[in-house]
Amino acid sequence: MEEHGQNTSASSWLILLKWKCRLWTGIVFAAALVIMSEDTPSWSSKTESQASKLIEKSKESPFIPIGMTGFAAIVGMGLYKLRTRGDTKMSVHLIHTRVAAQACVVGAVTFGVLYSMYKEYVVKPRETNLSK
Repeated sequence: MEEHGQNTSASSWLILLKWKCRLWTGIVFAAALVIMSEDTPSWSSKTESQASKLIEKSKESPFIPIGMTGFAAIVGMGLYKLRTRGDTKMSVHLIHTRVAAQACVVGAVTFGVLYSMYKEYVVKPRETNLSK
């Protein structure tokens, strides 16, 4: 009976370890989106620090840092609620947390694309028409 509890604990830690790997993969992907969303080539600003690049990118596309923050908040909340999940299996709890975090990131990226399209196709033509 005691061995069964140890196996369950070991499998729970294995599931948690796999989930943490997926979490870091998501964070790295979101950071790559921030870096790739730049209009200027990355080699033009070698003297800038990573923090100043992130601030500059967040000004260009503000929804990506919002998505990253939401992702981190949902994951933190999911990990905090891990203790009080009740009768819910750990795998189900982790899947629900992952889906919520992914929805936050996809929503932020979608709104970011819509925002950039608005700036490109609505604001720029108005500015060019006013300058003529």
